[in-house]
Amino acid sequence: MAGRAGCAPATCPISTSAAVVGLYTVTIDVHDLTVAQEQLRRSVEHDMLTDVLSRRTMMDRIEAAMVTAIHEPVALFFVDLDGFKAVNDRLGHREGDALLVKVAQALKKSVRADDAVGRFGGDEFLALASVRNAIGAQTLATHMLEAIREVSAGVGGGVSASIGYALAPADAQHPLKLLQAADDAMYAAKRLGKNRVHHAASRTELRSAATPPA
Repeated sequence: MAGRAGCAPATCPISTSAAVVGLYTVTIDVHDLTVAQEQLRRSVEHDMLTDVLSRRTMMDRIEAAMVTAIHEPVALFFVDLDGFKAVNDRLGHREGDALLVKVAQALKKSVRADDAVGRFGGDEFLALASVRNAIGAQTLATHMLEAIREVSAGVGGGVSASIGYALAPADAQHPLKLLQAADDAMYAAKRLGKNRVHHAASRTELRSAATPPA
């Protein structure tokens, strides 16, 4: 039993003042504790519904990426679903949640294994990916947009996405400023008609999109 996975054996000598006369072993099964600790860790690091990274974990990943961004440029994508509320009302919350899970998985498949995808909240997602330049980021964002359209088609359509992205260090050198730039770019995409990708570098459009459309 001492070699069983999930068990923690402890052995103590039985002794008299003169000599050791025997041993006794107590084995504690820590499997349930280990499972509970892993579940707690995962609940902190991952979104419970979609199983992509949590908002907190994504912010940690963004902060870490900013440290090396001068040598390894990254792009932060802010993804907001268009038309999700109407589809959620039409299909019901269970199907709406299922759609969010499919969108999350579609985004994960759109990026490399070393990149990160997380749920920011509601029908908003973040993706952090290594890119060489704005062209690479634009191509990746367009791929995400197409993947979301395909997922939407499976439930009768009606859902697209507005995706804003910002590059580090080109557009921002601080995690929160990078997030704000990507968020502003996403609202610019909505203002320009939704169902599109927008880069944070377009400063004029970003200022005009300070107030999100209804």
